[in-house]
Amino acid sequence: NLKFVYVSDEAYFMQQLNASVRTQKEKLADEGLHSDFFYIQNMELAPFQVSENTLPTISNSIVEEIVEAKNGVLYKTIGNERYTIAFGEMNEINGIYGFLIPTKKYMEPVYQMARYTILIMSISIVVTTVIILIFVRKATKPLNQLRNAMKEVREGKITKQTVPIRTTIPEITSLHKSYE
Repeated sequence: NLKFVYVSDEAYFMQQLNASVRTQKEKLADEGLHSDFFYIQNMELAPFQVSENTLPTISNSIVEEIVEAKNGVLYKTIGNERYTIAFGEMNEINGIYGFLIPTKKYMEPVYQMARYTILIMSISIVVTTVIILIFVRKATKPLNQLRNAMKEVREGKITKQTVPIRTTIPEITSLHKSYE
């Protein structure tokens, strides 16, 4: 829309475009995202005013890839950092408009959520295992006591008193009554 308003004044159009880019950068900064803006004309990459001192050096191979694709998103390593580069052809500047954001910056909440999910799953597995062990022991302890008492009777030790079994499981209670 700026091009229609300033169709005859290219310098003023670029000034207004730089103001618009500055606004975009400020909005992304408000959301905690550091961004750099650039444009490519005739295979030459040029930063917008807001990114003149902060734009990392983008290699010619990446510029060629952007020019070839014209529109899209790339994930590239520049220097020692991964960046997401979004770009699109813009006829008003006779080139390609683009910006890049450090991937780590906007992916950190996702990584943190993954860590929390793994932690919660681990805790859930431990708690479930403990509960299952307690339940199984509660069910098998009376059976083991009864088995040991029956083993003593089999060996001829009938003098032993009754086996005190505390359980609410009906089958085990019935078995104990039958033994007694």
